[in-house]
Amino acid sequence: MRLKKWAFCLSALLVTSSSIVPTGNGYDGSLVGIAAARAENPVPTAEKEDTKEQPITGLTFSVSLAKALGIQPLYPVKASYGDVPRYTAEFGYVEAMVALGILSPGDPIEPHLPITRQDAALLIWRALGDPSVPLSYIPYPDGSAVADYAKTGVAFIAQQGWIPLRAGNFEPQAPLTAAEAEAVAAAIANRRHSQALRAFDIISTRSLDIKKGYPTPLEIPELKEELPFTPVYGTDVPDLGSLSPQGQFVFGDSINKKGTVTVNAGYSAYDVMVNFYGGSSAKKVDTDKSKGTLSSGKSDREHGAKEIPFTYRIVSDKPDQVFQQTESTSYPGPEEGIGAKSDTWTGFYRQEDRDIIVDLGSSQPVSSVSMEFMQDIASAIRFPEYMRSYVSTDGQNWSYLGQARHDIPPSDKTVQTRTLALQFPSVSTRYIKIRFPVDIWTFARRLSVTGGSEPSKPLLLPKEDRAAEALKAPAPAPEPTYLQVPGMNDILLAYTGGHEARGTWTSADFLPMIAHQDQKGSLTGRMFDSILFLPYSTVGSSRDEWQAYLDDLFTPSLQLNALNDALSSMNKVMGTTEKEKVILTIPYPDPKQNSFGSLEQSGPSLSFDVEKLGKEAALKNRLAAVDWFYGQLLSRWEQAHFEHLELAGIYWYAETMDARIPGEKELVQGTARLVRAKEQNFFWIPFHGANGYDDWRSYGFHYAFLQPNYYAEDPKRSDERMMRTADLARQYRMGVELECDDRLLKDPQYYQLFYKQLNRAHELGFDGPTTNVYYAESKTLVTVSRSSDAKIRAIYDDLYKWMIGLYKPSR
Repeated sequence: MRLKKWAFCLSALLVTSSSIVPTGNGYDGSLVGIAAARAENPVPTAEKEDTKEQPITGLTFSVSLAKALGIQPLYPVKASYGDVPRYTAEFGYVEAMVALGILSPGDPIEPHLPITRQDAALLIWRALGDPSVPLSYIPYPDGSAVADYAKTGVAFIAQQGWIPLRAGNFEPQAPLTAAEAEAVAAAIANRRHSQALRAFDIISTRSLDIKKGYPTPLEIPELKEELPFTPVYGTDVPDLGSLSPQGQFVFGDSINKKGTVTVNAGYSAYDVMVNFYGGSSAKKVDTDKSKGTLSSGKSDREHGAKEIPFTYRIVSDKPDQVFQQTESTSYPGPEEGIGAKSDTWTGFYRQEDRDIIVDLGSSQPVSSVSMEFMQDIASAIRFPEYMRSYVSTDGQNWSYLGQARHDIPPSDKTVQTRTLALQFPSVSTRYIKIRFPVDIWTFARRLSVTGGSEPSKPLLLPKEDRAAEALKAPAPAPEPTYLQVPGMNDILLAYTGGHEARGTWTSADFLPMIAHQDQKGSLTGRMFDSILFLPYSTVGSSRDEWQAYLDDLFTPSLQLNALNDALSSMNKVMGTTEKEKVILTIPYPDPKQNSFGSLEQSGPSLSFDVEKLGKEAALKNRLAAVDWFYGQLLSRWEQAHFEHLELAGIYWYAETMDARIPGEKELVQGTARLVRAKEQNFFWIPFHGANGYDDWRSYGFHYAFLQPNYYAEDPKRSDERMMRTADLARQYRMGVELECDDRLLKDPQYYQLFYKQLNRAHELGFDGPTTNVYYAESKTLVTVSRSSDAKIRAIYDDLYKWMIGLYKPSR
């Protein structure tokens, strides 16, 4: 197995709030706030800058916080605040915050008065903090000035770094400015985005047998986030089941033999294949609300909630006049529109996705959306892979409900229809968007929006993000941009666990990697904000070898400890409070290993040998070894108490999904469940042509990067491989990996190839607002940074320019 190559990965996510840099305007501003401010106003005027420094009111901040958290508005008859009347746009968000206990009329927070920094911290803690975790330490010089009621909130914010400091102080009694509120909202939106990506640990489809006539609740995994997202259920059979008053899907007296339920939360989704078998009379099941089981109450649907009339418009993803004319002349649909009860179908022809944007005329409680589709392969009419739905109060800013899917393959030649529907607790909204993909022809009819009871609790939904929503969809459509890891700009791969000095990292090695040093040794700016630690392939696959790798990783003053020391030095010199994000690796459990070692005292040595044990036993042992190592890894990390490091994810070492090994996919999916259970991201870097790269989401990875294998092979290779890799990365929403090694230090061919590769990557847009992951063999860049040869040293300086967006091809 060859060493990793350099990787450049991109996406549309925001930089996390943990990165703090001096802004020179009286306080430390987060990169999120700076980026958001620049995007909003590329050439700021003095007047607008002054506006950003003005205090904001409790009402403005509360509404901004609610939107960042994904809280949907409520409209109770009685207002909680007399000076926030029901007819105002802010009313719904304020009442939703009150319903969740984030706001309280008894608080010292007055809606129309400026909100203090400590009160803003208090609201954020109520939304995202864990009340069971006692917090008291406030690491600010003016911490004693924090009011008693706000101490927990300020201590929580001190951990997160979301409210920018002012000359090193928190200034708890001072008003929060518009610029600071903007930084907070962007940081929290980023946190919620990450939570939405991993709301469920489940990846693969499940099956469930239901006895007909016996109401049965659908058990879903506990949502572990501080502020979980509301479960939304998609179905492909209208009478498959309905929601209880507690918002749980319940199977009832269905006459169907089977159906599919798509369970959604945040951007996560998984399918449950339901099979009904014989039964007689229905059995009443009591509710145990504390366990989240079935309720004896009836859902809005069972109460006969009425359909809501609406107007609508249709938007094509890639509009084409010729295709639009074919639609309108061939299958225009019923005269009354797609919401009619008519048997007439409306045809949609090519032009990729369709959005049907529904206007209810006013804000109303809604509890379900459904539409019927046809499949007739002989006529080039196919079911869409999914139907997604969104809600909006203004028709511009959308929140994602979820998707409904089915189990009918596109090759099924049977002429048939399916009704895709989404059911959810009532949400007050005026606009609803229904989205579905179109291959050649898609036929749809009977679009229905069903009302609900006035909601007493707000739904919690993520913002619309097409890239994130596609992560769990089957056969995702190509995306126009690359992948980006939230909160990571530049990631360096660091090998340890062997090769003596080449695999041993000191603080002096890491310092020029995390901060750019000029030739005089002065630190001039930030470089790699993340380090991926991974073992050499010689580490092996036994318990003792894995233990030795762990011991090496946590060696005092080296490796991880050296990185922590380097950050401490950098922060002191640069006057910052930065943390370095760290990705750690789970070694690969070799299926040829027949004596891994024992996981418990006097226990048997585990074997991974499939030929001797069979698939199930070997898989069980491999997963047990991974579970043991992961537990040891996290335990050592927690015991280390690294002040300047943040664990950002786990990396899967194998670079392909070897289909010849029984249970290989189940092994990775099992590992993904372990990683997700600890709320960590899961990373993968397959080589070019590796098995499984085009289906990486199904293995449970959060992020995957594709290797072009360009630099390592033939210096005379054409650019075709780079372009092909870039196309594949866009198509499958992956990052792209590049490479360099020690050969560029002595071989002119590889020196030129390095710059040829960097220039081509620049042309392909890899150095835009992206995450870049770099491999440089065993500390090649450290050697380059210390070189007295101006030509070699220029490599280091050019990389720094690349990272800050100032690189210009000239070689």
